Amino acid sequence: MIKDKSIIIAIPIICGLTAANMYYIQPLFLMISKSIGITYVQSTNLFTAQLVGNVLSLILFIPVADVIDRRKIIGSLYVCLCTGLFLVYFSTNFNILLGGYALIGVGASSVPLIIAFYNKEEKHENIIGYIMGGVLLGIIGSRFASGILSNFLGWRGIYIVSFFLMLLGASFILKNMKPNSENKENNINYFSVMHSNIMATLEDRSVRLYCFYSFATMFSFTAFWTNIATYLDQSLDFSTTEIALFSLLGVSGALVAIYAPAITGSIFTTSLRLFMTGIALLACAIALPNSLIWLGGFTALFDALIQLIHVSNQKKLYSRSKGKEAQAASNYMTFFMLGGAVGGFTSSIVYTTSSWNGVLTMCLGLFLLMVIIEKKSMPNIKSN
Repeated sequence: MIKDKSIIIAIPIICGLTAANMYYIQPLFLMISKSIGITYVQSTNLFTAQLVGNVLSLILFIPVADVIDRRKIIGSLYVCLCTGLFLVYFSTNFNILLGGYALIGVGASSVPLIIAFYNKEEKHENIIGYIMGGVLLGIIGSRFASGILSNFLGWRGIYIVSFFLMLLGASFILKNMKPNSENKENNINYFSVMHSNIMATLEDRSVRLYCFYSFATMFSFTAFWTNIATYLDQSLDFSTTEIALFSLLGVSGALVAIYAPAITGSIFTTSLRLFMTGIALLACAIALPNSLIWLGGFTALFDALIQLIHVSNQKKLYSRSKGKEAQAASNYMTFFMLGGAVGGFTSSIVYTTSSWNGVLTMCLGLFLLMVIIEKKSMPNIKSN
């Protein structure tokens, strides 16, 4: 009983800290660019490298955990994560730094595998909700933690702290995780697993639709948070600490995610309503004056909306997956992280050429495209 309680407490914390590694960089772009003499766009490319590493891991490594012992994959991913953190802390070369961030992205993909393991453990049924809450709080807290610690330890400080935390976390997870009882190592070929995942996207209309929505959702989310710190610094003269405190507005997304089923079941009963709300919020953000109050309100509402769309997408996709929920999840999360990679890279270029309103306008256009696609797809979705 004591061991079970320690698992229920520790695993969500470890998963939250693991996911946080992906987002420590977001308030630090200007500091990094000044520190190692690179452009702003190059510094945002470091975040894109993380997302690309995460996507490649989701495609190439994660499905293999159905074939071999999941602990081997998770252990290898944490080795990649710790190596990446080590490289980021000690490297002053941009290319090595880029590789370090890519390895962080690869290692952070261990979280879906941990969730999948505990999802099959009936005695830990309630832990999944705690893990998802831990991941969201980890993402939110990451920006705050890196912003605060950078004042005392420099922008690299958060990474050496995380290095030791990940060593402890990985040790705990591997010590308390049993081997796959469903291990089919001798019966399933790696390429057959890859082929099955690809065909799920090509042949299933619902998977394709919600994969695009996941791409667009993460694209918009990343475009916002990649550039908000720079906007606050340049337009409102925020300090690093003030930017870190501003990032805590993202807690609205975590709170909304907890109650998302009730909210989407009573208010936002269709994806169309969610997308239209996004258009309204973005249009207001573009039209309203340059004010901290307006920006703070928009940030809280937009972050909450993104979480509602993310939860709604998964709920609707899995209900239509007809026994292939795992494949659907793999494809959904691949496109989700790919959207983040493209969004981070594209939005940084847009910001340098068209400033903050250019980023918001790009996101508005993407929400408009989702509205158009959703309207055209509604008859087909209902018939499925």
